[in-house]
Amino acid sequence: MIGKSAEEKGYISLVEVLEILNKQKQEKELTYEQDSAMKHAAKFAMQKEKYQKAKKELEAMNVLSEQTIIKILDVSPKTEILLKQILAYTGRTFEEKEIESILNIIK
Repeated sequence: MIGKSAEEKGYISLVEVLEILNKQKQEKELTYEQDSAMKHAAKFAMQKEKYQKAKKELEAMNVLSEQTIIKILDVSPKTEILLKQILAYTGRTFEEKEIESILNIIK
């Protein structure tokens, strides 16, 4: 948004984006961009309870960064190939057992 600065920087998921935009929608009318973002988030975001449970389980594995966890949960890969493509950006090699565990958590 023009003329505004970020209060804080970090990574947020589609679930969190949807919550933020729903709160803003209650307070005032959303801009076109915000409305488009809300429609996208509503279409692709996981259910909040499922997201929170999966995030806790992925964090407990202690092999993924917060950014990678959020990306995995936002994309929700159904195949091993897609998950490997997301994990390729971490710069780390994952064992097949770890990949299977991640897929089982997000399914």
